[in-house]
Amino acid sequence: MLYPSSTTFAELPSGDALGAELVALVECEKERAARKAVQARARAERASARAAARAIPPEVDEAYAHLALSELRAARQLVAEEEERLGYWQRILATRQDALRGEGSDLDMERLRPALSAGRMHSARSAIGRVYGTALPALPDLGLLWVDPDAGDADAILTDVAGGLAAYRDALASRLKSITQELIARYRMSPADCLALLPA
Repeated sequence: MLYPSSTTFAELPSGDALGAELVALVECEKERAARKAVQARARAERASARAAARAIPPEVDEAYAHLALSELRAARQLVAEEEERLGYWQRILATRQDALRGEGSDLDMERLRPALSAGRMHSARSAIGRVYGTALPALPDLGLLWVDPDAGDADAILTDVAGGLAAYRDALASRLKSITQELIARYRMSPADCLALLPA
């Protein structure tokens, strides 16, 4: 059935399929327009927030005032590498704990022993302490990772070591965050310094 051009949607017969389809189409367009308006407002708010953040002067940390930019980058790399080494020890520890609880196979610690050097961890800890002026938490005795799995207190020993490593990792993460913030502040003060990171 054809309707006069002056007919409104409200005047269409309620049971007419074509009228219902047209009404649904109009509602769909309204919803799409509303979504676009919400997205546009969100984009404007994000742009405004970015502009406000750029307007805030960068705050440098006096704790790093004694470090040149190159030294600051090197210090960040040192902490990142230490965090990676620590993650390796934690994975070994977790594997041993799972084995003690019957959730997997134990490691051949005698074969692993030559490849593991607790000395590197202690050396890096000292170096990071010198850079930041404050010592990191004490490392647990990593030699305890070789505890005999048949020892009655083996699980408790490894749990204590896990707690010590977790505290050490939290401290590393905190230092990594603070030095990254310092680098960002310096780059904001002197954007040209970022160019030094580009390959020659």
